[in-house]
Amino acid sequence: MKNFDNNRSWLRQVLLRPLLAGLMLFCTAAAVQAGDSYDPTTNQLTIGSVQIGNATYSNMVVTVNSTPPFISGPAGIAPNALIDSYNPANQELTVSSVTIGTKTYYNVIVPVTGLVSIGGVSGADTYDSTAHQLTIGSVQVGNRAGYLEDSVVGPGG
Repeated sequence: MKNFDNNRSWLRQVLLRPLLAGLMLFCTAAAVQAGDSYDPTTNQLTIGSVQIGNATYSNMVVTVNSTPPFISGPAGIAPNALIDSYNPANQELTVSSVTIGTKTYYNVIVPVTGLVSIGGVSGADTYDSTAHQLTIGSVQVGNRAGYLEDSVVGPGG
């Protein structure tokens, strides 16, 4: 009976653990690679996650103004980043991967013309109306090289 118990332990260590680790890695990679989807009939782009400054927005829907909705790209056969990013200055969204119909495109830039919905946000600045305090994750002051972290602005400075 002792050999059987040792064999079961060996099977768990040699076969089962790597198999489970590989399965978890595959599932995580599949979730990351899911990408965005674009509906040309409504000009709406559904985004899993997008970075804007220090904030990460999830489950966003935006409108874009053209079909296909590309300013540049597509480029490559895989995403260059794990998350999309938005530049408010020029209203352009850099999309890691987007599916239009049955085709998937990678590393494209699209013009955003409107916001339809936001599912959630993390890392954004917050305002406490009771204390009249604005909490900012990081801010650059003047031409200094560094940033101030976790700044709080309230009455009187």
